Amino acid sequence: MPSWTTADPTPPAAAETSSVSRRVGGRHGVTEPEASLAAEAGIALFKVGFHHWIAADEERELSLLMREALDALKAVTAGSSPGR
Repeated sequence: MPSWTTADPTPPAAAETSSVSRRVGGRHGVTEPEASLAAEAGIALFKVGFHHWIAADEERELSLLMREALDALKAVTAGSSPGR
């Protein structure tokens, strides 16, 4: 059984998303489900950017890689893809 189940029944990733969602809602007045959607998207953008940033041959800043991930997400949700 995973160690996180003993103290908290919420998996770490879900707990982090919930925490970010509450902050987005509290600080910016965003309601559900938009706050959770923004939190999930932000975490995904960080993960994608970080994955590229730690690559041995990567020299760009993490913030730029996250911006590129955001641009790709915008393109996908608009029905196109940056590679098209």
